[in-house]
Amino acid sequence: MTDAPALPPPAADSRLAAFRLWWGDHALAQAIGLAAAAVVLAVLASNVVASMRRLGMSPSFDYLTQPANFDISESLIVYRAGDPYSRAILVGLLNTLKLAVSGCALATVLGVTLGLLRAACSATIMMAA
Repeated sequence: MTDAPALPPPAADSRLAAFRLWWGDHALAQAIGLAAAAVVLAVLASNVVASMRRLGMSPSFDYLTQPANFDISESLIVYRAGDPYSRAILVGLLNTLKLAVSGCALATVLGVTLGLLRAACSATIMMAA
């Protein structure tokens, strides 16, 4: 793809220029790649549905109301074993959010501290950072 010659640029105000701005120089290759990805996803989805039917399962969200018989030790909201799966998923999302926010805060503090240390006038402090 990299050694294919690019098309000459169209006039700036034409509809072709707007199309090329959106799709790039190799629009046909991108369309073929997009179609191939769609076919692969459709085949995978078809296989999943066929396997689920063969096993007597239905592709639905009914499991979210069934009890989750496991405990989650740390949670921002009250959770006990036997609560529905939907609550367990909510607890997991909130735990992930808590960890992401604390990680971003820690990374910001560390970055600002190291940046200030690098900007310091002392050679010893600059070398330590």
